[in-house]
Amino acid sequence: MSRFARASSSRLRIPVPNPDLARLPVYQPGRAAPAGAVKLASNENPYGPSSAALLAIRRFCAVERYPDGSGSSLRRALGRSLGLRPESILLGAGSDEIGDFIAHAYLQRGDSVVYPRHTFIRYPMLAQSVGARRIVSDVRPDFSVDVPDLLRAIRTARPKLVCLANPNNPTGACVNRKDLLSILERTPGRTLIVLDEAYFEYARLSPGHPDGIRWIRRFPNLLVLRTFSKIYALASLRVGYAAAHPAIVSELNKVRPPFNVSAVALAAAEASLSDAAHVRRCAAKNASERDRLSSRLAALGVQVFPSPGNFLMIDRLPGRLDGPTCFRDLASRGVIIRDLIPYGLRDHIRVTVGTPAENDRFLRAMRDLS
Repeated sequence: MSRFARASSSRLRIPVPNPDLARLPVYQPGRAAPAGAVKLASNENPYGPSSAALLAIRRFCAVERYPDGSGSSLRRALGRSLGLRPESILLGAGSDEIGDFIAHAYLQRGDSVVYPRHTFIRYPMLAQSVGARRIVSDVRPDFSVDVPDLLRAIRTARPKLVCLANPNNPTGACVNRKDLLSILERTPGRTLIVLDEAYFEYARLSPGHPDGIRWIRRFPNLLVLRTFSKIYALASLRVGYAAAHPAIVSELNKVRPPFNVSAVALAAAEASLSDAAHVRRCAAKNASERDRLSSRLAALGVQVFPSPGNFLMIDRLPGRLDGPTCFRDLASRGVIIRDLIPYGLRDHIRVTVGTPAENDRFLRAMRDLS
């Protein structure tokens, strides 16, 4: 027996991890695309970042110095853009990291977290990581949030945390302004409402799509998450932010590690904010290609679920057994999409809206399989 095998035996005494991690799955990122393949799995912006962001990255060279630990310049810029004080903004290495801060700052073992079925997988993972109870509310047949059932779960479970993605990843379903206001008004102040708006800059083109940040002053238990990973195309730099009442931001800062956002990410994100025209162009290109994809897929007999984001959830191809089968068949043709088994959706897949050339390749592969 090798030394490693002996060390791995049951006789080895090692520190015992948090028991809540025993059944916690590891988040599976989108599969890396092999050479020559098209990756449409991770909802990235295929048009890349603003030229202003690229210039800021090239100009940055002080790698021997720590970044500004509070990200003060970016928070001021965000405050001006959003109409908030800098004290209402917290930065994270992506909005995922801020979710970890929320779990550690506000949840204890036995607390409850409420979220709708088929929502972003990180919400149940955060709850499970700290031993919180996961309360799942129903969705309607079109995958939209069943608001009465969500409110019933909030009233019954008295949760510490409610997580709501708008639009929802992976289904694309949205909560309209009226329903969101009803949720905010009827959720007790002791419950923190996390409104994840990762795709807001895409969704805002949809008439009437609500802007959660406008309601922060009215509802001090509301926290809005946004990111520079999607339409701003800074996914590899990892920078996102939370907007909330300063008292909530102050508590989250207690668990935020120092220098958690790199100086390059801070510079690129601030430069991206200055290029609103780039954001508008990317949103318009995405909307045009999303509509074209929806139309072409429908012509193949595929059910497409509406989405204002940069992705579409679709039903499996007719005759295919399930989403994983579609995933494997498309991967064999050099197109990487996302199967939705981790989200409890066996018969569906999610595809990112790519460039026209990428989308054409996906459509050709779908035609080959149909």
